Amino acid sequence: MTKTIFVVGHYGFGNVGDEAILCSMLSQLRELQPALEVTVATGAPARTAATLGVRTVQWSDARAVFESVTEADLVIIGGGGIFHDYMGLSLDGFLTDNHWGVSFFAGPAMMALLRAKPLMLYAVGVGPLFSDHAKALTKLACDAAIAITVRDAASKQVLESIGVAPERIEVTTDPAFAFPSICPAAANCPATIGPSPRVAVVLRPWHIGTSQAFWEREVAAGLELFRRRRGGSLTFIPFEFPTSNSENDLTIARKVSSLLSEQDNVTISEIELSPQQAQLLLAGCDLVVGMRLHSLILAMQARVPIVSLSYDNKVDQVMELTGMRDFRIDVRSIDATALAATMAAAIDARRTLSLEPLAVLARRNATIACDILDKAESRPVLDPAIANLLARGLQAQLRDAYELRSEVRRLHEIVEFYQSAHAQPDAAAPRLAARIAELEASLELNDRTAASEKQRSESLLLDRIGGLTTALREARNRVASAARQEADLAARLETSQRQLRIEGNEATSRAQVLEARLSELNNRAAGADIEKTKLAARLTFLEDELRKQFDAMSPTGRRRDENRSGR
Repeated sequence: MTKTIFVVGHYGFGNVGDEAILCSMLSQLRELQPALEVTVATGAPARTAATLGVRTVQWSDARAVFESVTEADLVIIGGGGIFHDYMGLSLDGFLTDNHWGVSFFAGPAMMALLRAKPLMLYAVGVGPLFSDHAKALTKLACDAAIAITVRDAASKQVLESIGVAPERIEVTTDPAFAFPSICPAAANCPATIGPSPRVAVVLRPWHIGTSQAFWEREVAAGLELFRRRRGGSLTFIPFEFPTSNSENDLTIARKVSSLLSEQDNVTISEIELSPQQAQLLLAGCDLVVGMRLHSLILAMQARVPIVSLSYDNKVDQVMELTGMRDFRIDVRSIDATALAATMAAAIDARRTLSLEPLAVLARRNATIACDILDKAESRPVLDPAIANLLARGLQAQLRDAYELRSEVRRLHEIVEFYQSAHAQPDAAAPRLAARIAELEASLELNDRTAASEKQRSESLLLDRIGGLTTALREARNRVASAARQEADLAARLETSQRQLRIEGNEATSRAQVLEARLSELNNRAAGADIEKTKLAARLTFLEDELRKQFDAMSPTGRRRDENRSGR
């Protein structure tokens, strides 16, 4: 029987790294189960479907996402760094078409829980999580998951910090470490041109915790200093192409390249690249200077030396994991001279490594997913914390439906106003009447749809009330038990602290007595030294006197005295 997987990630937004992750995931999953049916939530449904041979849904269509969850045998959320709130978070978008960021990735987890579908968090990157809302939604996704794999140890630590049991988390690695070999389809990629050493530069916008204008100038100055010493050529390669008018990799490449005083042998790749094309372009270089994580991973696979411009912990983790920490520069404290020196050192060292152990870990993610499919494991039990998030999501949906109905009524009132103002028959009257009829029909349809959605949502919520009530009662009992234990521990702690204070005071008193006794002994010792000195002097005096008396009493002494008297 053919199995179906629904994959949710940051796909279809023109990001080479994310597309490399998806390509790697699909390759590894299909290697284990060739007949697998895959549906992907994407920002570019037609392109993703044509490129990868999958079914697709628009990522922002919450209803289509819910239907895909319902039809799937396994829901996968991942991979990549998706659970973070660098750009903030709005709970109002949860389970609506307005979802984004963490609220988008947690939505299918909730849907999988409601539809009793197995869920896997697949090689995800986690953190930072600044807000309690982001932590709660991430914890929700983890609680709903049968299996959790993360791509680095730091992500595991973040999940543990929000209450996910350590034994539920397995550290693997990024799926792109097992990225398929360069294929012939990439041959239409433009080759890297220019004299050696050929340096690929992969930058991205970043202003969190640093001045973007500052690091742009330092990067440009470092590239120029390197070229003055070593010569060569520069190729700027955007890894994320614009999906809007906002700042993107291409604009950053243009800005930094414009700061170079010497423009000879400086090029910018201005075509959108597939992951295979990007890797082929990187493979033709002698060095890759990259901010984008997957520019570094793809370069390492092509055995090209790298220098990372680290802006996020995920880059640090990969450089540490691969033993390339010596070629890492923190973009927050970048210095042009250090950058040029690190580039030269990387080229001279030409350090390469076998990525096969990391590729094995990357494939481990697919093995876990296919094991879940084979075992058809059931979902975990819904807990009370999820009930609150479910209520928020349903509330937002009902509010959106109400606002839509209100807008339709407002438009209807405007039409009625103009209809009454222009009651005289004229040539436009039939068209206006027809338009009014269309609006009335649309209003009636929207009202029926909204009523149906409300009824379905209320029914769904009522179906869960019984189980939630029981779960909430159990949770309250656990809280009460925990409170009693906490009170007991607090009392024991207070008793221990009081005993420690008493013993501390006694120890202080004994120390004071000992210090006084020691001072007395020191004084007596000093007095004894003085008496010893006096006795030594007295002893010397007595010895001299005794010697004189002895000399006087001896015969020799008497004769000497008599001789002295005769003279």
